[in-house]
Formats: sequence, C-alpha cells, structure tokens
Amino acid sequence: MKLQDLTKLIMQNKFFEFVSELQAHINEFNEAERQELLVDIMDCYYHQDMFSEYKKAFDIIIGTKLNLNFNIDHWAPSFLCLVTLRAPHQNIFDYFVKKGAEINFIADTSTFDKSINDKGDILPRYLTCLDFVEFSFYDFFLAYSYHIPKKKIKGQWMEYNDDESITITKSEYLYLHEQAEYLSDLISTDKLKDYIVDCGGKARDDV
Repeated sequence: MKLQDLTKLIMQNKFFEFVSELQAHINEFNEAERQELLVDIMDCYYHQDMFSEYKKAFDIIIGTKLNLNFNIDHWAPSFLCLVTLRAPHQNIFDYFVKKGAEINFIADTSTFDKSINDKGDILPRYLTCLDFVEFSFYDFFLAYSYHIPKKKIKGQWMEYNDDESITITKSEYLYLHEQAEYLSDLISTDKLKDYIVDCGGKARDDV
C-alpha cells in the first residue's frame, strides 16, 4: 500500500478504515515514509475536534522509536513547528513532546533551500519551536485583513432568545466563520507560546 492510498481514505471521510489499513500495513513503511505521513496528516488533515481519533493513528505511526526531530520542506521548518502552526493546542503539543519531539530542537530553514544564508529571509536560518511560534503569533497581526460586518444589530447577544433569528448570505456566514477561526487560532497560539516557555522552551540564542 502507498502513503497516498492511506491519506485518500481520510479525504473520503473513512477515518476508521484508514486506521485499520494503517495498522495492517505500517510495517511496510520505513522511517522517512512514516515521517512523511505524519507531516502530511498534520499539514492537510488533522482537526483538533478529532484529537482522540488521530492520537490512535499517531500511536501506530510513531510506534516505539520514530524520530520526531527532523526538518521538513515547509514554511514551518521542523515537524514540531508544523504542529504548532496547524494545531496550536496544548494537548497535541504535549502528545508529540512525550513521544520524543524535543522542544528546543534547532531547525535549519536552509535544509531544502541552499540559497538561504545565516540571516535567513523571512525566518532566520536557525530557530527553535519557540522562535517559530513567536513569529507565527506576530504574523497573525501582519496578515489581519478582516473588517466589521456592515450589518449591525443593536444590543448584546445575551439579550436575545435562541428562537430569534436573522437571515444572512452564505458568503457572509463563511466570512464570519473564517474570522472566528482566525481569532481562535490567534488566542490559542498566544497561549501555546506561554505554555512552551513554561515547559522549558527557549529561543535559539538561549539554547
């Protein structure tokens, strides 16, 4: 079985079949392929609401000795950096740290781009998970482009009954949902940043 055959099951919302097939074929994949599968899942498919379900899959992939300290060909330069970018939550962060991911692993952004010098371009060449999370947090503000919806309802949300409703377009709803997700990720990233420090996370210059 190929890696894309497994992830295709996730795309088709056949998660339990994915876990079953993963369990049956995991021994066919070497370390690099298992690492690639972890990156693919975290980058494209993982959802925080399914932490318990994905944890079962991660347990199978990692096994007892998979190396989780590696650079990746991505804007997030290491696997743990990717975890903080796609899922800035303490439980999934704790999970991978307990499985062997080092908080102060120093990623090299030039691993897949030899044109990057010591000063780097957007990111510095060398950085820890804490460096990356701090950069991601401030990048949220630089990328902010939302505005307050034109439709305004006077009063506070707690003044209205659950059976009262308004009509908005699908586009308006999706815009509000996207904004809510943005704000949620912003708050979660800020909390995770402080949590990493509490866990002993350091900037690259302090390691």
